[in-house]
Amino acid sequence: MFILFITLKIFNTAVMINFYFLLYAFISFYSGWYTEGLPHQYIIKGAIKGATNTDFVVVSYFAIDKKPDTCYLKNSYFFLKGELEEPVFATVTYNYENIPLIIENAEIHISASRSDFSNAVIKTGGVNNKILHDLFYEQQKMATQIEIAESNQLSYIEAATRKVSRRTNLKIMSLEETRKKTFLEFAKKYPDKIAPISTMLFFSNLTNWKIDSTLIEKVYNLASMEIKMSTYGRYLKHQIELADLILKHKPFFDIDGTDSAGRKINLYSINSKYTLVDFWASWCAPCRVENRKLATTYSIFKDKSFQIFSISLDAHKNDWLRAVAKDELSWINVCDFKGWNNEIVKLKFGISSVPANFLLDEGKRVVATNIKADELQAFLQKHL
Repeated sequence: MFILFITLKIFNTAVMINFYFLLYAFISFYSGWYTEGLPHQYIIKGAIKGATNTDFVVVSYFAIDKKPDTCYLKNSYFFLKGELEEPVFATVTYNYENIPLIIENAEIHISASRSDFSNAVIKTGGVNNKILHDLFYEQQKMATQIEIAESNQLSYIEAATRKVSRRTNLKIMSLEETRKKTFLEFAKKYPDKIAPISTMLFFSNLTNWKIDSTLIEKVYNLASMEIKMSTYGRYLKHQIELADLILKHKPFFDIDGTDSAGRKINLYSINSKYTLVDFWASWCAPCRVENRKLATTYSIFKDKSFQIFSISLDAHKNDWLRAVAKDELSWINVCDFKGWNNEIVKLKFGISSVPANFLLDEGKRVVATNIKADELQAFLQKHL
């Protein structure tokens, strides 16, 4: 059994209160909340010291066709169960703090305090969470060191001499190599576990983590055939294929979809100098924010040989139509209502999070990926 130990400093000043809280937690948790797991069922039990009955946790499932679950706390506890066909990478959010988790068909216990949820204690019988913890937090530690080094480098650049510290540059390169080496070591050690490949997929979708396709391919190749055939394995393979397409400046995939009027629209039928292929969903808050910004950009450049081809990952038509109307999306919008099982997403792009986009030139070659609306506007002002 894996246990992540975290010291809760607030206990130091109230030993007896803490003792009774833990005693009460133990009795309530194991008598009041006990439910025996069934085949293909996962159970998440949580205790958050100091939580109120108006507090809630949100469990977000990474790259599968499953909406986030929201669970309100009762007497500082929460309980969630469901069924999965295979282990899933997820994040549990509470009070604007997140913890990563691989949910398997097993019982998982989470203990935390309201003031420090990110340092929760996670108990689980699954080995994937131990691997995830060791790998994820090692990567986070390296990321922090790289950010500090890059910040130091920036201060050198902005200095009067305008010289970049060679020592800082070498340090950043060394940290990046160590980060890659760590991932490969975990992939070699656990070829038959989902944790290395799902964590790689998660980090590859973070815009602040500069990951190269060579590393993705190496991690993928080290996985067992069973892992390669998993949902995350297939996504990673598609990312490798897409990276090859971009690197070699090959024309983009020919895709089509059906709009709200039932018309079939093909990407290659668009004759614009630049086309943004955009993936989003009505339930995705960051997508909705970007939508409103894109609407402004589109109104400026729609008559200057610029078009947007939006593909929604919604599963319900009404949700999609309401969002299109509310966000005033006047460009091409298509949806097949299959959610994450959208054939375009699954078979061609390996997209595991939204928003995501590709900016194409007139020859349908990729010139930018995951470009923000303000960056897009600056690019189009320069090139149109």
